[in-house]
Parts: sequence; C-alpha cells; structure tokens
Amino acid sequence: MTVIGIDLGGSGSRIVAVDGHEASAHGPAFSVVDGRADHASLIDVLADQLGPIEGPVLSVSASVAGLVASGEPAAIGAAVERAWPGARFVLSSDAVAAVMAAWGEHGGAVLAMGTGVVAFATDFSAVWQRSDGWGYLLGDEGGAAWIGARGISAALREFDHRPRGSSMLLDALVEQMGEPHGVPDLVRSAANSATALATFAPQVTSAAERGDHAAQRIIDDAIDHLVETGLSVLHDGVPPQLALVGGLAAVPLLAHGIITRANELRPEVSVITTPHSPLDGAIHFARLASRDLLPDPHPPYLYTSHSSITFHS
Repeated sequence: MTVIGIDLGGSGSRIVAVDGHEASAHGPAFSVVDGRADHASLIDVLADQLGPIEGPVLSVSASVAGLVASGEPAAIGAAVERAWPGARFVLSSDAVAAVMAAWGEHGGAVLAMGTGVVAFATDFSAVWQRSDGWGYLLGDEGGAAWIGARGISAALREFDHRPRGSSMLLDALVEQMGEPHGVPDLVRSAANSATALATFAPQVTSAAERGDHAAQRIIDDAIDHLVETGLSVLHDGVPPQLALVGGLAAVPLLAHGIITRANELRPEVSVITTPHSPLDGAIHFARLASRDLLPDPHPPYLYTSHSSITFHS
C-alpha cells in the first residue's frame, strides 16, 4: 500500500509517495508566487509530476501554509479525489504538521522561524494553541523580516549620522541593495516586501558574530521575542517540549541563544532543533490515516476526509 505526503509551503511545494518506510518517489519544489497559490491547482501539478502509482493509494496528507487564514479545504479535497480516487485524506496547517513531524502523535510545540514567526502547540486532543504569525507589519517578531528591517534601519541611522547606527551594516546594505536613498522603494516595490527585508537578516547575524554592537542588540532582541513566543503556547496538557524549525533554526547564533534563554526561564521545557519538516509531518499523518489512527479533526487546523470533499468538523 502507498501513502502520499504533500507540503504546500509558502515558498515551494513538494510531494512524496511512501511505500512502507521507504520513499519511492520525489517531486521537485514548485515556486509559489508572492506567497499565494491556488492550492488545488498545485495538487494537480504535483500529482502529474509524481506520475502513476503502482497499486492503490490508501491515504494522502497535505500540509498547507496559510491554511488558517485563507485555506481551501474543500477545493484541495476535490483535487485529491481527482488524483487519487478513494484515498483517505488529511489536511493540516503547516504548523500542525511540524508538531507531528517533531514530536509524533503525543504532541508538543514548535517555534517556526523563517521570514515570519509562528508558534504552535497541541496534544492533538484538547489543546490547539497558536501564537504570533500576524505578518511582518503587525507581528512575526524576531523573524528574518523583523531582523532584516531593523538591520536596514541601523544602516540608515549610520547613513544619517544618527545614534545607534552601524557602519558595518551600512557597508553591507550598500553592497546588497545599492545607494541608501533607493532602499525604501526597492523594498516597497518588491514582489514580497517581507521576503525583501528578510534577505538582509544574514548580514545582521554576520555583523553580530563579528562584534557589531547594533547588530548584537538586534539579535539579542530577536532571541527575547522568539523565546517569548515559543514559551507562550506551552500550557497545561501539552508536553513541555519545544522544537525550533525553519530557516532561522539553522543559524547557530539564534538557536543557541534561544535554547539558553528558554532554559533559564523554563528549565522544565526541553528545547531542541530538528531537521524534520512539515512534509515529514504530512507523511506521518498519512500513515496514521492508513491505519485509522488519526486524531479527531479540529478546524481550522486539522481536517479529515474519507474519500469525500466534505470535511468533518
């Protein structure tokens, strides 16, 4: 029997068919323009890329970025039904899939740190808790867009001869984005302003590692925000364990700082980094579905379907 895992991510989408414990096929990543996508059409494209499957497909699970705000569960379900008739189906937000990938069906928490930031915790029963994920204009504190924006601001302060600027960041800004007067329009006119800001985050972490005081302050503040967000979802009923996932989790300066600070504040909480992705969580969900071991659905975070586009709430 074959199960299929799908990750409809904010910057690309992937699909994998799994026979037992071994991956039998991989599709390439597909770009999602401006962080938006017709998810149902992406299912069609990914199914074509994967190609025919020998034998029946027992279950399909999709992790979807942005599901809570703008998900389309019925349309995605219809696309799955077209591609793999009769398959059991699971649809989860990417944060829920990340919890499943990191901690399995007993639950826990994840702090997803990329361009944006969101923390999520669940026991896959009574507790479904989300924190931040409000976007770079209103939240996502400590994420790459947040770090990049503050790094650019410190560079422009130096250009203006104002206090708390950074000559190191100004040099990096000019090298990456050109003459300072053009930077605001460059960010505003970008296809995705948050992504444009996030591209400067590596310059900030690099400057902090080289001892730049302004950059160090930005990174210290980012660590404080990220720890606050991650710990905020760990309530009674959720195992006291937090996994750091996403691009920033691979930055040692940030990951080490978060783990150290979280251990100081909540020593009972186990904080780890993990290589697992929402795609791994989708595969785990698909395997559970194949054995009728899924947790109860909990819209808007988790939907289940048995060969139907009617999602149960």
